[in-house]
Amino acid sequence: MINRLQPNDLPLIVAWKIGAINHQDSEREQDIVYENQFGQNLQLRAHYGTINAVPIINYCENNFNELLLTDNAEEKLNLLYDNRGEGCRFGRVYCHALEYFFTQGEWPIYDKYADVALDSIISDKPTNSRVEYRAINNWTEYIHFVDKVRQVFGTRSISRNIDRVLWVYGHFFDIITM
Repeated sequence: MINRLQPNDLPLIVAWKIGAINHQDSEREQDIVYENQFGQNLQLRAHYGTINAVPIINYCENNFNELLLTDNAEEKLNLLYDNRGEGCRFGRVYCHALEYFFTQGEWPIYDKYADVALDSIISDKPTNSRVEYRAINNWTEYIHFVDKVRQVFGTRSISRNIDRVLWVYGHFFDIITM
Protein backbone atom coordinates (compact mmCIF):
# COMPACT_ATOMS: atom_id res chain seq x y z
CA MET A 1 0.00 0.00 0.00
CA ILE A 2 1.21 3.49 -0.77
CA ASN A 3 0.81 6.63 1.31
CA ARG A 4 -2.39 8.59 0.80
CA LEU A 5 -2.16 10.74 -2.30
CA GLN A 6 -2.22 14.51 -1.84
CA PRO A 7 -2.83 17.17 -4.52
CA ASN A 8 0.70 18.56 -4.15
CA ASP A 9 2.06 15.10 -5.13
CA LEU A 10 0.67 15.36 -8.65
CA PRO A 11 3.47 17.38 -10.34
CA LEU A 12 6.11 15.02 -8.93
CA ILE A 13 4.17 11.91 -10.04
CA VAL A 14 3.71 13.31 -13.54
CA ALA A 15 7.34 14.42 -13.73
CA TRP A 16 8.49 10.96 -12.67
CA LYS A 17 6.33 9.18 -15.27
CA ILE A 18 7.17 11.42 -18.23
CA GLY A 19 10.89 11.51 -17.44
CA ALA A 20 11.08 15.14 -16.31
CA ILE A 21 13.33 14.41 -13.31
CA ASN A 22 17.09 14.71 -13.64
CA HIS A 23 18.05 11.78 -11.44
CA GLN A 24 21.79 12.41 -11.47
CA ASP A 25 21.45 16.06 -10.42
CA SER A 26 18.73 15.15 -7.92
CA GLU A 27 21.03 12.62 -6.28
CA ARG A 28 23.87 15.13 -6.13
CA GLU A 29 21.62 17.94 -4.80
CA GLN A 30 19.64 15.63 -2.47
CA ASP A 31 16.53 17.31 -3.79
CA ILE A 32 14.32 16.95 -6.85
CA VAL A 33 15.85 18.62 -9.90
CA TYR A 34 13.56 18.80 -12.91
CA GLU A 35 14.51 18.72 -16.59
CA ASN A 36 13.74 21.70 -18.82
CA GLN A 37 12.37 23.75 -15.92
CA PHE A 38 9.40 21.40 -15.56
CA GLY A 39 9.01 22.62 -11.97
CA GLN A 40 8.13 26.11 -13.23
CA ASN A 41 6.08 25.43 -16.37
CA LEU A 42 4.94 21.77 -16.05
CA GLN A 43 6.12 21.10 -19.59
CA LEU A 44 8.79 18.77 -20.93
CA ARG A 45 10.35 19.00 -24.36
CA ALA A 46 10.69 15.41 -25.55
CA HIS A 47 12.03 14.01 -28.82
CA TYR A 48 8.45 13.59 -30.12
CA GLY A 49 7.18 17.00 -29.01
CA THR A 50 6.34 18.91 -25.85
CA ILE A 51 4.39 17.20 -23.10
CA ASN A 52 2.19 19.83 -21.50
CA ALA A 53 1.15 18.54 -18.07
CA VAL A 54 -0.72 21.71 -17.05
CA PRO A 55 -4.19 20.51 -18.15
CA ILE A 56 -4.02 17.08 -16.50
CA ILE A 57 -2.52 18.41 -13.27
CA ASN A 58 -5.13 21.18 -13.10
CA TYR A 59 -7.92 18.70 -13.80
CA CYS A 60 -6.66 16.33 -11.10
CA GLU A 61 -6.30 19.12 -8.55
CA ASN A 62 -9.75 20.54 -9.32
CA ASN A 63 -11.42 17.10 -9.20
CA PHE A 64 -9.17 15.48 -6.61
CA ASN A 65 -11.83 14.11 -4.26
CA GLU A 66 -14.00 12.80 -7.10
CA LEU A 67 -11.00 10.95 -8.56
CA LEU A 68 -10.12 9.49 -5.16
CA LEU A 69 -13.68 8.37 -4.48
CA THR A 70 -14.58 6.98 -7.92
CA ASP A 71 -14.58 3.20 -7.38
CA ASN A 72 -14.91 2.23 -11.03
CA ALA A 73 -11.33 2.02 -12.33
CA GLU A 74 -12.33 2.19 -16.00
CA GLU A 75 -14.41 5.29 -15.32
CA LYS A 76 -11.51 6.86 -13.41
CA LEU A 77 -9.11 6.16 -16.28
CA ASN A 78 -11.59 7.61 -18.79
CA LEU A 79 -11.97 10.76 -16.68
CA LEU A 80 -8.18 11.18 -16.61
CA TYR A 81 -7.75 10.45 -20.29
CA ASP A 82 -10.68 12.59 -21.46
CA ASN A 83 -9.47 15.57 -19.38
CA ARG A 84 -5.76 15.45 -20.14
CA GLY A 85 -5.94 18.44 -22.49
CA GLU A 86 -5.86 18.92 -26.23
CA GLY A 87 -2.53 18.22 -27.88
CA CYS A 88 -0.79 17.74 -24.54
CA ARG A 89 0.89 14.42 -25.52
CA PHE A 90 -0.15 12.99 -22.14
CA GLY A 91 -1.32 9.58 -23.25
CA ARG A 92 -3.15 6.58 -21.88
CA VAL A 93 -0.03 5.00 -20.32
CA TYR A 94 0.59 8.16 -18.30
CA CYS A 95 -3.05 8.14 -17.20
CA HIS A 96 -2.62 4.56 -15.94
CA ALA A 97 0.22 5.79 -13.72
CA LEU A 98 -2.04 8.46 -12.23
CA GLU A 99 -4.74 5.83 -11.77
CA TYR A 100 -2.28 3.70 -9.79
CA PHE A 101 -1.77 6.54 -7.31
CA PHE A 102 -5.46 7.54 -7.19
CA THR A 103 -6.37 3.90 -6.40
CA GLN A 104 -3.66 3.63 -3.74
CA GLY A 105 -1.86 0.94 -5.74
CA GLU A 106 -4.94 -1.19 -6.38
CA TRP A 107 -4.44 -1.13 -10.17
CA PRO A 108 -0.94 -1.69 -11.63
CA ILE A 109 1.02 0.86 -13.60
CA TYR A 110 1.16 -0.17 -17.23
CA ASP A 111 4.59 -0.15 -18.79
CA LYS A 112 5.92 -1.59 -22.04
CA TYR A 113 8.86 -3.27 -20.30
CA ALA A 114 6.69 -4.73 -17.54
CA ASP A 115 4.35 -6.10 -20.22
CA VAL A 116 7.29 -7.68 -22.10
CA ALA A 117 8.64 -9.11 -18.83
CA LEU A 118 5.29 -10.67 -17.94
CA ASP A 119 4.88 -12.17 -21.43
CA SER A 120 8.40 -13.59 -21.22
CA ILE A 121 7.83 -15.07 -17.76
CA ILE A 122 4.53 -16.63 -18.81
CA SER A 123 5.98 -18.10 -22.01
CA ASP A 124 9.30 -19.03 -20.33
CA LYS A 125 11.44 -17.12 -22.84
CA PRO A 126 15.15 -16.81 -22.12
CA THR A 127 16.63 -13.32 -21.80
CA ASN A 128 17.85 -11.73 -25.04
CA SER A 129 14.97 -13.40 -26.92
CA ARG A 130 13.11 -11.42 -29.54
CA VAL A 131 9.64 -10.55 -28.30
CA GLU A 132 6.78 -8.77 -29.99
CA TYR A 133 5.24 -5.77 -28.31
CA ARG A 134 2.02 -3.97 -29.17
CA ALA A 135 1.06 -0.77 -27.34
CA ILE A 136 -2.20 -0.78 -25.44
CA ASN A 137 -4.92 1.52 -26.73
CA ASN A 138 -7.97 0.74 -24.65
CA TRP A 139 -9.31 -0.64 -21.39
CA THR A 140 -9.66 -4.20 -22.72
CA GLU A 141 -5.96 -4.30 -23.64
CA TYR A 142 -5.06 -2.94 -20.21
CA ILE A 143 -7.18 -5.65 -18.56
CA HIS A 144 -5.24 -8.23 -20.59
CA PHE A 145 -2.07 -6.80 -19.00
CA VAL A 146 -3.72 -6.93 -15.56
CA ASP A 147 -4.63 -10.58 -16.18
CA LYS A 148 -0.95 -11.32 -16.86
CA VAL A 149 -0.04 -9.62 -13.57
CA ARG A 150 -2.63 -11.82 -11.81
CA GLN A 151 -1.34 -14.95 -13.55
CA VAL A 152 2.23 -14.35 -12.41
CA PHE A 153 1.61 -12.85 -8.95
CA GLY A 154 -1.85 -14.07 -7.98
CA THR A 155 -3.16 -10.51 -7.57
CA ARG A 156 -3.51 -7.38 -9.68
CA SER A 157 -2.08 -5.19 -6.93
CA ILE A 158 1.70 -5.33 -7.05
CA SER A 159 4.21 -3.21 -5.16
CA ARG A 160 6.34 -0.55 -6.79
CA ASN A 161 9.34 -2.80 -6.03
CA ILE A 162 7.84 -5.60 -8.13
CA ASP A 163 6.86 -3.08 -10.81
CA ARG A 164 10.46 -1.84 -10.95
CA VAL A 165 11.82 -5.39 -11.17
CA LEU A 166 9.50 -6.12 -14.10
CA TRP A 167 10.63 -2.89 -15.80
CA VAL A 168 14.29 -3.88 -15.43
CA TYR A 169 13.68 -7.48 -16.51
CA GLY A 170 11.81 -6.30 -19.61
CA HIS A 171 14.97 -4.53 -20.78
CA PHE A 172 16.69 -7.93 -21.13
CA PHE A 173 14.71 -8.72 -24.29
CA ASP A 174 14.97 -7.66 -27.91
CA ILE A 175 11.64 -5.88 -28.35
CA ILE A 176 10.02 -5.69 -31.76
CA THR A 177 7.21 -3.15 -31.80
CA MET A 178 4.22 -4.26 -33.84
